[in-house]
Amino acid sequence: GDTTILMDSYSCVDVSARAKQIAAAKAANNGALAASKATFGVVTPRCPVGVAFKPNSKVSVRSKNIIAYGDVELDLSGLEQLVCKEQTNAISLALQRLGALEPGSTATIYQILAQLNTILDIDGLDALSNGQFDGSLARPRVFEIAGAMNRLRRDCSMVQHKP
Repeated sequence: GDTTILMDSYSCVDVSARAKQIAAAKAANNGALAASKATFGVVTPRCPVGVAFKPNSKVSVRSKNIIAYGDVELDLSGLEQLVCKEQTNAISLALQRLGALEPGSTATIYQILAQLNTILDIDGLDALSNGQFDGSLARPRVFEIAGAMNRLRRDCSMVQHKP
């Protein structure tokens, strides 16, 4: 069998019997099983606030990982699936598009990203640049767009509406 050792005041103490008692008590009341079946609860969806996504000055993509979005610098280095600056250009345009959301909109992040994905499937990347051809764009995944949305933390950029 296993041996459980406790260090107490620089001395080793064999506590195997006590560890077996604790394990037996947990097994008897299904503690671990009950904990694994517990639900997380209701997650209230977050809704982007359009005005927070309107840049208050120039937007520029400095590198694959940095967007200067008005007075905010978005660090996208944690988005590991970004592979080129062209994807970051597309993310920048997608964020600017969110500025057109109606005040008080209850559209969730999921709904907005699903709609954007459909638009990109139908109209391509030119939909992000108002129908103008822009050869500096590559399509990012919606996960990276969502990651950029979550990193823009200003002017209460997200609200939660209770269901």
